[in-house]
Amino acid sequence: MINLDYNTINSFILYVDTIDNEIETFEDYFLLGFTDGFNNTTTYVVPTVLARNSRYLKLSITLTNDSNLEDAIDSLVYMVQGGNWDYTLYNTASATLDPTGATVLDTGQMVLNVPADSIVFYNPDYTFGVKLLDNETPRARDIYVFGRLNSDLTVGDVIMSTESENTYPLFVKAVPATIAANPEYLIGVLTATGLTGEFGFASRYGILSGVDTNTLTQDTELFYDYENGDGKFTSVTTTKPNPIIILGKVIKESTLNTNDGVLFMSVKYIDNLSSLSDVALTGVTNGQVLTYDTATGTWVNADGGSGGTGTSGTSGTSGVSGTSGTSGTSGTSGLTDIDIDGGTPSSIYGGSQVIDGGGI
Repeated sequence: MINLDYNTINSFILYVDTIDNEIETFEDYFLLGFTDGFNNTTTYVVPTVLARNSRYLKLSITLTNDSNLEDAIDSLVYMVQGGNWDYTLYNTASATLDPTGATVLDTGQMVLNVPADSIVFYNPDYTFGVKLLDNETPRARDIYVFGRLNSDLTVGDVIMSTESENTYPLFVKAVPATIAANPEYLIGVLTATGLTGEFGFASRYGILSGVDTNTLTQDTELFYDYENGDGKFTSVTTTKPNPIIILGKVIKESTLNTNDGVLFMSVKYIDNLSSLSDVALTGVTNGQVLTYDTATGTWVNADGGSGGTGTSGTSGTSGVSGTSGTSGTSGTSGLTDIDIDGGTPSSIYGGSQVIDGGGI
């Protein structure tokens, strides 16, 4: 009996011998066929092999509720109908979805568990959407981003994506330098441990269980951690000028040495000035100011200008008068007074003079 859960990564063990021996040899690939008991149609998927020995085969497949994301040749399969299914395990010479000529290794029953009110969000090419089962009622509960692990990751890792494959993002641990420059690359916190190449989910909003919160207390606010390596969260407020990214809060502390902590995820950014839509900064230097550019409708950085000329001050009071200068020396007179015979004084000017009415 295989038990699979809807819209998540599923790992399971089938007890079959797939190691070459003296009696038979085996090919390197496997194929699973699931036959729906309701309409008798078969869905095929190539599983990821996690372990293989003479006792058992450990496989992994990822179920999705979005048919646009299906990549059955690479262990990602669209299956949404809950209930009982029949399964067949094939051994094949190559990765194929065609069982023709393949060797049947095992058959049995599979149960697909589907929650009654499941809502799963996905993110093809960095745009969010929602896929509901039939008769579901949308409600604000959990938001997940679906993607493929581009490295081995652990539940609780803070995840970013800078590239996509087909229609899903590739998950890696969030790198501080990258997030500082592009905070929008941060997606959320990984919901389950997985290996490179497997599919998984990152929680962006809602309840996330199974996280190590040993060093944190209830109601602690969580931030993206720029200081202590890739993929970390912290209770320490972000050091500026790094963008502040709030991840959520702790709603249950872990018991000692167990990862049973619970977070309430609510990812949001507190943007820097430069990220505002009407601000365009280039080559910023010390002492610059923001000025408004009417041509572009944006605030731009510019050197600070000199202030305008101030208004004239009032006139000052008159100064004190200076002291009078000294008198100059008297010049030689140009006239000579002559008194003749007691007459009226007259003047002689160089040449001739009439005296007493007579001539000279």
